Amino acid sequence: MRIEDVYIWDINARWLGVTPYQLMENAGAGVARTIEERFGKNLRIAVFSGTGNNGGDGFVAYDIISDGKTWKYSRTGNRGMTTGGTGDVLAGLVGSLLAFGNEPLRAASVGAFLNGLSGDMVKGGLGENFTALEVARRVPRAVKWVLEF
Repeated sequence: MRIEDVYIWDINARWLGVTPYQLMENAGAGVARTIEERFGKNLRIAVFSGTGNNGGDGFVAYDIISDGKTWKYSRTGNRGMTTGGTGDVLAGLVGSLLAFGNEPLRAASVGAFLNGLSGDMVKGGLGENFTALEVARRVPRAVKWVLEF
């Protein structure tokens, strides 16, 4: 599945009367089920962002990631990330990192950092008016940048 496919599904869902909020709720429930199945019901990891336009997925000075015991902070990201879908990019990153065997707190922390870094890379070229698809397309460059750092 490519990010372009997800974008097309999003457009088709709207055509069928499924709201972006329903998509976000279903996506979040799916991620929660997968995490619960893999790591148990008592695991609690949270990523807090600011007040984006669909649940707070990007308008941040900091991302705060916590399992209730350990707190991590990421200063990546910008106001342009208040566009719909950037939280979906974050969820995809965290899910991918979990699938690669990372512990949940690490997956959430690295996912938040990479999501914000990708958004910062987009902002550097386009300013603060961009789409989540543009953020997703920068993820490979952000990963490369981190690996070369």
